Amino acid sequence: MLRRYFSIFNVLTAVLTAVSILLFAAVPAYAEAPLKYSPDIVFTLYGMSDVKDGPDNKSRVFAPGGKVWINLKAAGLLKNKNKKFKVQVDFAVMAEGVKEPLRKGTVIDQEVDADGTNYIEFTVAIDLKDDIKKGRYIAEINVKDLVAGRYSKFRPPFDVK
Repeated sequence: MLRRYFSIFNVLTAVLTAVSILLFAAVPAYAEAPLKYSPDIVFTLYGMSDVKDGPDNKSRVFAPGGKVWINLKAAGLLKNKNKKFKVQVDFAVMAEGVKEPLRKGTVIDQEVDADGTNYIEFTVAIDLKDDIKKGRYIAEINVKDLVAGRYSKFRPPFDVK
């Protein structure tokens, strides 16, 4: 009889161990699930300027050696249980027709207070070092809503002359 109880105990231990392994293996896979593209994140371009907080440069023509300041609002974000956004905002600059970025960086990678809104306002600063060639460029701005598991992209073009 004692042997029977040890056998049941061994089976239960094996089952619990297998379930634990499956749960621990599944958690990272869930946490790192790919984000889905969403048109629900909507962008408003306040302006592009060669001066921080400067007036909108409607021509979208900038000089090598300067900076492009892109002022944006991203709306349609979801809040976490603490009423904050968990967002990541990255950018990449590519010459038109080229997939490899010339410049890239992260603007935001944190929780952001929502203050009763469903949007964030932010500025992307792109350094146009002297080595940049004249031509047309695309600033690809990627906003990731980590609470909702989705992302959206905004791609304003500009010229360097």
